[in-house]
This record gives sequence, C-alpha cells and structure tokens, in this order.
Amino acid sequence: MKTDNLVSIIVPVYNTQNYLSNCINSILNQSYKNIEVILINDGSTDQSAEICDKYATLDSRVKVIHQKNSGVSNARNTGIKKSNGSYISFVDSDDTIDKDFIDVLYNGFNESIDMTVCDFKITDNNHDLEFEKNIYEPTQKKVLSRKEAVETVLYGKLFAGHSCNKMFRKTLLNKIEFQEGIYVYEDMLFVIEYLLKSNAVLYIKKPLYRYYIRDNSASHGTMSDKKTTAFAALNVIEEKIKKEFGNQFLPLINYNRIKWIMYCYTLLAYDKPNRKKHGGILKENLKIHKSNSYLTKKMKIKIFMLSVNTKIYYLSVKICANIRNFFAK
Repeated sequence: MKTDNLVSIIVPVYNTQNYLSNCINSILNQSYKNIEVILINDGSTDQSAEICDKYATLDSRVKVIHQKNSGVSNARNTGIKKSNGSYISFVDSDDTIDKDFIDVLYNGFNESIDMTVCDFKITDNNHDLEFEKNIYEPTQKKVLSRKEAVETVLYGKLFAGHSCNKMFRKTLLNKIEFQEGIYVYEDMLFVIEYLLKSNAVLYIKKPLYRYYIRDNSASHGTMSDKKTTAFAALNVIEEKIKKEFGNQFLPLINYNRIKWIMYCYTLLAYDKPNRKKHGGILKENLKIHKSNSYLTKKMKIKIFMLSVNTKIYYLSVKICANIRNFFAK
C-alpha cells in the first residue's frame, strides 16, 4: 500500500456558509492523512471566507486563497496551480466525502492506472435517493482502457464526466485546465482531455462521494445564455476526440447534445419569458441530432411531442412533475 505521496484536495468556495464546515471536516477526517486542502474563496459575500480562515488556523494542512469572484472553473484552475500534491481531487464546498475516499482512490493507482473513480451517494432533502441504495460489498472494481473510459464518460452508464468523484495525476494535468466561459459540461471537457492523455482508468463501485441536491425543482430554474455553453463544450469535446478516434464517438456526443436540449426544454416549461429567445435554437439543434441509436423510448416520445407542439410538451412536463410531487408527499 502506498502511503507517502501528498494528495491535494481542491475546494472552490462561494457562499456556502451553511454547508462548508461539514465539507471541510469530512476532508480533514480522512483516513489518509498526507493531504493538503486548498480552499479557494471565490469572492463569497456571506461568512464563507471567515470559515475558511478559521480552519487554516486550526489545521496546518489547510491553505486558503481569497480571490474576486471569477467562477468555479477559474477557482479550480487556481487550485491546480497552487497545489503541491502528486495527486489531485476536487470536492464541491456543499458536498462531503466518506473517510476512506482519498485512501481508496489513491491506492488504486499503479504504473498503468492514471485516474481512479468512485461512485456517488446522492442526497435530496436529507434522504438518500432510492436508486442509490444499492449493496456495494464486496467492492467491485473494473479497469478500463482509454477508449473504454472515453465511451463510458460520454454515455454516463458506469460513471460520467463529473470531476468530483475522481483522482488525477498532477503530472498529466500539464496544459489541461477547466475552460472559463463554459458553465455546463466543463467537467466533462476537462475529464475527456485528461483521459486522452491517460493509459487506463480504475472504476471502484463504492459510493464515497456524497452529492447533495439542494433544490431539484425544475420550476426554480431558468434558461440562460450560460446554459447554452454546453453546446460549445460538446463542440470542443468532439474536436478533441476526433483527433484520436475519428467519428466513432459522434453518435454519443450527439446523444449528450440531445439530452441537454431535453433538459433546456424542461426549464422552458417553467420559464415562459425565455421561450422565444431560446426555443427556436433548441428546436433547430434537435432536428439535426434527433436520429440517434442511443435514444431511449422516453426521449423519442419527447422529441415527437416537441415536433408536434411545444406548448403540449411544456404542459406535459408540468403535469408529470405534479404527479411525482403528489406521490412523494
């Protein structure tokens, strides 16, 4: 078992005073002790900055960087530049990690493994979501080649393109950074770029990262220009993957485009003022990509409804949400 290398945990912080202490405590209480915790206070206007500074005085492993608000991608890039560890993981400041998160991921590396991945626990309103309540013992592991890992990230069936349930080699992060100005799929773009420089990946079917859904109601979301940056991210992903694999992953990339279009239409069901601005663009993109072998029956039904009448689709979204909320009570 390896025990000597420093692991850097990078935590972008912005206005999460109610959750930040739980997050930091979960990192400091890791069974693997040789860590540095880099807290990047990204211009918080609540008490987050003070909480960060307090922990820096209590534990010498904690380093705090204060900067003006520049977004999560900039904060993560700052953390990478300031890190001293041989390995890097990212934790969002309103999430937590199990005490063995670092130990398990770190000890999964060998000469051929360049990234390790664990599962999520997903918590909504203080309750674990039902589909996450699986039996994970004995721990299942799977080694994936670079090609298999790229396919897996694009499809999202084994693990997806999130940055927070993974560990990376610092040496492979040279010239790789989170793209500022992209606010959706920026994680996937980062992970894909990293994978294209990697040999193999170890997936560990054990839920060691706890992701909290603070508000999962689509009615509280609005469509925006930031959300359309997902298409810019997928365009760059397509360009980079083509250099090594040609067009063989294009259907999966288009599958991600369609999934995001579906999500944006769901937002527009509750966001009438933005329908005119964004609806036409979404519909044109859907026409281009709607013929795809990865589409589920549910997605095909949604596409058909949108092609007939978008207002009917918006109404169906609200009716389905009301039914789910009724039975959830």
